[in-house]
Amino acid sequence: MNMDNKGTTTSYEGVLPSHMPFDIWEVYARLVLQFLDEATYRNLSHRDKPDLWDELHDLGVEVTQAISQETQEADALYAKLRETDDAKLKERLTERIEQVGAEVFDWGLFGPSGKDSFGLVIEAYKEKLGKLNGGGYRPFAHNHLFIRSDVLADTVMLEEALAAFLSLSAYSVSFERVIVTVPGHNYDFDLVSQMYKAISFGSDDQFRIAEQARALVLGAEMS
Repeated sequence: MNMDNKGTTTSYEGVLPSHMPFDIWEVYARLVLQFLDEATYRNLSHRDKPDLWDELHDLGVEVTQAISQETQEADALYAKLRETDDAKLKERLTERIEQVGAEVFDWGLFGPSGKDSFGLVIEAYKEKLGKLNGGGYRPFAHNHLFIRSDVLADTVMLEEALAAFLSLSAYSVSFERVIVTVPGHNYDFDLVSQMYKAISFGSDDQFRIAEQARALVLGAEMS
């Protein structure tokens, strides 16, 4: 993710110190979930396999991403660009960012746009569902999945994704709910009710939550 004070999306890879006590994207996921549905997610704590637990309510949330290689590279390059004062290095980094389909503006990084497919999201779901049923994660009574993506979906794509999720749910343990967060929206798939909602996610809220996550991670490192 890339998010500047104009609400665009800023990579924290290469900006935050290494070996942080918490993964920033897991903290970000928890905050987004609590922003969307505080009643359900207010008691989440950071654990492992899955990443977020609420033992009181027997709820586990695994956090993952379905981001194209181009977007990951652009994010990493942009993080380096922000940290350097070397004019020649800035020029080389900007050139490479443009080669992967993104653009650098005064207010931040734009693009590259995700492909017009939820294929990476569905593949991430398959992988995590397999691990949930293969002993890779502790199963809870309520298992949820949070996926970070860069694909802005239309109605057809969302309906196809819902159908794909449901078709893959014939396991002894399954996910009840999948939240896919993208720039500008959160897609909330309720696999029990077989419904989904596309919820607007304003740039101001995205920026505020991203900065809150960063502050929490840095605060944990200093404590």
